[in-house]
Amino acid sequence: MTKTIERTHVSAPIKPRLKVGVRVLSKGNSIFVGSADFGIELRSPCAREIVGQLNGSLSENEISANLNIPLENVGEVITRLDEAHLIDTQLSKLEIYSRFNSHLKSESTQQRELALDGAHQQIQSKLIPELAFTTWLADVRDGGVFNIGSRRDIDLQIIGENRIASLLFGIMLASGVSNTSLLSSQETIQTQDICAGYFRASDIGLSLTRRTEELSRELSLFPLPQKIKKSDDLFPTRSLRVVLGKIPADQIQDWMSQGIPHLIIEDPDGASINIGPLVIPGSGPCLRCVRITREEENEIWKEIEWQRAFAQSLETPVAVAHSVAGTVALELLRFIDSGESTLIGSMAHIKYHSPCNTEHRNFAQHPACGCNW
Repeated sequence: MTKTIERTHVSAPIKPRLKVGVRVLSKGNSIFVGSADFGIELRSPCAREIVGQLNGSLSENEISANLNIPLENVGEVITRLDEAHLIDTQLSKLEIYSRFNSHLKSESTQQRELALDGAHQQIQSKLIPELAFTTWLADVRDGGVFNIGSRRDIDLQIIGENRIASLLFGIMLASGVSNTSLLSSQETIQTQDICAGYFRASDIGLSLTRRTEELSRELSLFPLPQKIKKSDDLFPTRSLRVVLGKIPADQIQDWMSQGIPHLIIEDPDGASINIGPLVIPGSGPCLRCVRITREEENEIWKEIEWQRAFAQSLETPVAVAHSVAGTVALELLRFIDSGESTLIGSMAHIKYHSPCNTEHRNFAQHPACGCNW
């Protein structure tokens, strides 16, 4: 994709606004600006009046003129809030695809039409909580708009047959990763797929491929045209893979050679499940590094892994499937938005009966593995 988001870089006056969720509380001669986790205290003269003007519609000069306060006092308050990552000072424009844009109409005409467009209003309503998520990422000063739009630049393939796969598929679509697909050897929807998720009882026996195509249109935060050509600006340029359960070694090697990041979610083992690592080819340990390390540390692990390779995969309980899908989705979105993730070179071990006590195991590149040669 080329540019789906335009961030303003012109010398337009800055119109700062408080980030979503920021509270302003009086403390005697000062005010507290922040949240329950973090905040700062401002003792500057007229700090409350200045903060009350930070709604994104006024520049520093306009705030100074409206309140009859010296410009340097306004600038001091804004600088402190910016350093504390409590305000947005940049503007990005989020472009909606397809029918919402017409090059033949003026911007004012389009805005009037969009104000009466129920589908456009629905997208705006769904965007609010997603922007509240991205605006708090480090160095984000545009309300998270650029990051949300960039999620459409990801080609995400989820490979697996279990409940976690289908739930994760729906979550990522609804979070703005429009080019998300679910790949499965399963041709039809089965009874075990029904888990208070996106498949209904009436879907049992229907084509899995056809139903997921319908869900892509129903759930996607940014609906895409039905056909996308490689020459189209909408075609994604970044790839990401998620594998649930067993995966052929040659497929992993193919991703390594193409430089495609991939996340492994193992089949359940008793009353627990392992998530990770998120492999970044050329940086950090790969899946083979992890396997060699586990074999060296536990003599029986290789035999257990051999049996698991030929055993029928177990389905996860409904509550576990939702919990794991949500956790994985948050890590994937963090990686897509910032390039960071706790699962890079790390494995999370979740016990069904102690879900809040997740154990993390870090791995390093193994000298016996060819990925670091």
